[in-house]
Amino acid sequence: MVMVKDGPNPLLAATAGQSWDHHPTPAEKLFDTTAAGDSFNAGFLAALMTGADPADALRQGATLARHVIDARGALAAQYAAAPAPYPVTS
Repeated sequence: MVMVKDGPNPLLAATAGQSWDHHPTPAEKLFDTTAAGDSFNAGFLAALMTGADPADALRQGATLARHVIDARGALAAQYAAAPAPYPVTS
């Protein structure tokens, strides 16, 4: 699987036979982008490992990253102890 994150453009993921995209909701506040990519990767991989399809995994990753950049520091407190999957919003 290949995945492309390209700033404000849609997220793209593809395998040899399929592709998916996701148009993430922009963050309400942009305080700190520390760990945004790591958070996206963690949400995406956790979703895949728990049975989500790639389209849902893209949404999971984008949602977690959006919550992380809405707060200062590399960890969004309201999700620090939350089990995956994280709440998904479009």
